[in-house]
Amino acid sequence: MCDWNFRALVHILRKDEKIRKVKGFAVRHNAADFERFYWDSMNVQLIEAEAAEFINGLAAEMSIRI
Repeated sequence: MCDWNFRALVHILRKDEKIRKVKGFAVRHNAADFERFYWDSMNVQLIEAEAAEFINGLAAEMSIRI
């Protein structure tokens, strides 16, 4: 979330009432306190993991070979 482009995109997407009602998820390792606060304020659950680790675990749970 250090890049304002990502924050702007999330802000635009979360303005839509249908999207805002759906719980969002973000995968981030070693998120700064600011990022944690930001994601929480946008109704997004922060998942503490490296992206590759998360994707591999998700694929394994879904029995998908990547």
